[in-house]
Amino acid sequence: MPTLPDVRVLTIKDLSAAHTFLTRHASRSLPFLAALAREGRRDERHLLGFCAQAKLDGLILLDDSGVVYLQCPVPQGLSALLTLWRQEFEGGCTGLTGPQEQVEALLALLPSSPLPYRLRNTEQILTRPLPNELPVLPAGLLARPARMEEADYLAQLRQAELAETNGLPPSADLLAYLQRDIPAQIQASRLIVLEHKGELCGYGQIVNVQGTVVQIGQLYVPPQLRGRNYGAQLLAGMCHMALQRGARQIVMLITAQQAELNALARAQGFQPDGEYSLVLFDPPVQLTTSSRNR
Repeated sequence: MPTLPDVRVLTIKDLSAAHTFLTRHASRSLPFLAALAREGRRDERHLLGFCAQAKLDGLILLDDSGVVYLQCPVPQGLSALLTLWRQEFEGGCTGLTGPQEQVEALLALLPSSPLPYRLRNTEQILTRPLPNELPVLPAGLLARPARMEEADYLAQLRQAELAETNGLPPSADLLAYLQRDIPAQIQASRLIVLEHKGELCGYGQIVNVQGTVVQIGQLYVPPQLRGRNYGAQLLAGMCHMALQRGARQIVMLITAQQAELNALARAQGFQPDGEYSLVLFDPPVQLTTSSRNR
C-alpha cells in the first residue's frame, strides 16, 4: 500500500532533512536556504513540511519579517501546506517568495478578493556549473576582495548605481544604511572589485553562499569606464574567485530591465533555470484557501 502524503510542523530535528531537500533544488532555493540558516536559531519553528513516499517534498517557512519562503515542486503539496498553516498559525504574512510558478500557484489558492499588493517582482534565474579550471584574467586586470580603505568610494559607486537604476537619488535612510552595510560586506569578503593598473573599474557582490553554490548579485561599472569590457572581466574574475573558494555552481537573479547583464552572463555560459518571485503585501494577508479550493 502506498504511503499517504503527510504535512506537519517541523522541528529542530528536521533541519538537516530540510537543508538536504532545498540543496537538491539549490539554484531555485538560495534565499530559502539563507532564511533557514537564520531562522534555525529560533526556538519557535515556523517551518511546515509536506512529505510523500516517506520523504520531504515541500517546505514553507515564515521568517521574522512575516515573509513566507516557498519550495514545493509537488502541486498537491501547496494546498496541504496551506491547510496546515490555517490550523497551526495565527496572523498573516507580509509577502511570498520562491520559484515564480509556485508563488503564482499559491496566490491562486488564496481568496479571490483583490490582494493588497505592494510589490510584485520577478527575476530570471541564471546558473552556471563551474569547471575544474577557469582562465585567468588578462595581464593588468585583477579581481580581488575590496579593502576597508575603499569603503567610501564603493559607497559612492553604490549610490550612483541606485540613482541610475531608480532614476532618483537615494534617500537619507538608504545612505545611512550604505554607510553601515558597505564596511560589513567588505569585512565578510562579499564585495569584489576589478582593478586595472591600480584603478578601480567596477565592483560586484557575492550575496549568498550555500555550500558549493554561490549567488552573485549586482555588478556595476561607472559610466565613464564602460565600453572597455570591464563588466565581462569582472564577472569572469568573480567566477574564478568563487572556484578558488570551492564553489561548483554560480547563480544570478536578473530582472527584465538588466538586458546587458543578461547578455553578458549568457556569453559566459550561464543558462536560464526558471524565474524567482517576490510578492509583498500591505496590509498582511491571511494564508487561507478560498472556498472554491477547499
